[in-house]
Amino acid sequence: MASLFLTLGVVVWISTTEMTQTLQQGRGQLPYNKPYLTVWVFHSMYVLFLPVCAIWKAIEAYRTSKPINELVDPQLIKRRFRLALYMNSLMLVAPWLFLWGLSRTNVGASISIMNSMCAFVYVMECLILREPASIGKLASVIISIVGIILIGLSSDASDHITGGGSSILGYISVTLCAISSSLYMVLCKKHLDSNLNSGEESSAAASKGRWGPLFDSLLFLGFSGVVTFSVFWIGIPFMHIFGIEPFEMPPGYAFNV
Repeated sequence: MASLFLTLGVVVWISTTEMTQTLQQGRGQLPYNKPYLTVWVFHSMYVLFLPVCAIWKAIEAYRTSKPINELVDPQLIKRRFRLALYMNSLMLVAPWLFLWGLSRTNVGASISIMNSMCAFVYVMECLILREPASIGKLASVIISIVGIILIGLSSDASDHITGGGSSILGYISVTLCAISSSLYMVLCKKHLDSNLNSGEESSAAASKGRWGPLFDSLLFLGFSGVVTFSVFWIGIPFMHIFGIEPFEMPPGYAFNV
């Protein structure tokens, strides 16, 4: 089941990346390159995970014949909301860097760089979570970093020959996205594990059971959508006023990408 979810996630991510770059570059149409607005809309949609969590608990209450208030831990909800509020800035920076760089790179190279994110995760686990290091893993990290550099240089040279629009800054931006995404993942793991290990979760916590971690993830993402929609909308008029990213509605063809 986990392999199926992972495969579906990769397919959806690659498809979304291709469509986003098509929208940004236009490809025969008017280009629409608004990375912050795109990220804000995308992450605001995470709020739809909250109704999923509500339906989940309603079905669980029906199956177990228990009141729903016995299946929902108020302290868990407060902790997940605080974590979403704390982590959301980093959660927005990473995809913004990716979308900004995507319009200046090619999709294949960008996805290759993001696929090497495991190397950055390992380094940050050693630094932040104090995981033990090994020579083999460190060698893998070095090889991944060298691969990123080679991919960026070869793609940039290819685009220079064919007249493409890739640039070193684009690959640097995507690499920074991989680094910030890795930091986000490690910090989330640190805070979620600290809650579990400290015994803060009550017997009614949603994190227990086989599917508990999935519920926790959906709850966290749902609150991230609430925070994004209600707090980070301020970036849209700010960027418009200062000319960083003038606000425009998407062109009509964007809904047919």
